[in-house]
Amino acid sequence: MKSKTIYDIADAAGVSAATVSRVINNKNRVSSETRNRVLSVIKELNYELPSSVANRGTKPSLVGIVTTDILSPHYAREIDRLSHFLPEIGYAPVFCSTGPSVASKLKHIEMLISLGCTIIFCVGSVFRDVFQETSALSAHTNVNYIISNCVIVADNVYSVINDEEYAIKLCIDHLMRKGHQHIAYVKDASSFSGQNKLRAFKNNLLLRDSAMLDEQLIVESPRGLDGGQQAAEMLLNTGRPFSAVIFGGDITAIGGMKYFQRKGYRIPEDIAVIGFNNSISSQCCTPTLTTTNANLTSTVEAMISTVKQLENGSTPSHLIKVTPELIVREST
Repeated sequence: MKSKTIYDIADAAGVSAATVSRVINNKNRVSSETRNRVLSVIKELNYELPSSVANRGTKPSLVGIVTTDILSPHYAREIDRLSHFLPEIGYAPVFCSTGPSVASKLKHIEMLISLGCTIIFCVGSVFRDVFQETSALSAHTNVNYIISNCVIVADNVYSVINDEEYAIKLCIDHLMRKGHQHIAYVKDASSFSGQNKLRAFKNNLLLRDSAMLDEQLIVESPRGLDGGQQAAEMLLNTGRPFSAVIFGGDITAIGGMKYFQRKGYRIPEDIAVIGFNNSISSQCCTPTLTTTNANLTSTVEAMISTVKQLENGSTPSHLIKVTPELIVREST
């Protein structure tokens, strides 16, 4: 039977996971009535408190969580889930929003190490460069890094990635079932993830029919609304026939849709559009956006499982792939 989590406790008690975490860790800002209700549910569901929480005299260990942009919806959702799970196993998270530069990323990582963090979560494939271009790994071999959506081969690095090859296959399968033969691709990031998705797109088309791969229908633009509009303009300017576009991110896809619509193209009748990451923006645009869902819950559970295994002295897998799904909406 699957062990209970604070999300199960929260659902049964009718409160948020953050409230359950505050009760478990004996924090203030919880009314006596709510506290008693949560404690009652914990008892009813036989929820096993982590040893570090059960022993109130034990000071929680610090773990670092770094991201380049805390305002990114995808990164923020992952950090939010981590911040709820970590107190359950006796860890107090320290957050850093580093910005994009390698020097800044390294500075924040070294600061976390100086605070005593021996586990650091790196949220997003954008941290690949700091490990390739600096001595962060060799200089601090006692620190374990758990990285989402990026593969770094090292003894002290554990990667949990979205199976983007499969995600791209889902996109192409769906478009081909709709009758699309001329499919364009927009790369909107040079990160590990961005490179991986582009490679998967090319390989998928080549495996089906080499004639389907038109290199002129692969364009690169900055991520964002403006970048999506630039990409859409570039694709139209090629003069090459296409009836569908896969974008590397949701917000870039929405920018592309806006440009196509301004030019008189109907979505999806004239051009079908697919994004990536199933952000809230994909549900707020018109038409709503078909996109891939990276299964964030499974990603975070795998990261937390890695921490538990390291804590118990066992050897976690250095690479875990999470299976995504395609969310079909109006844009296709």
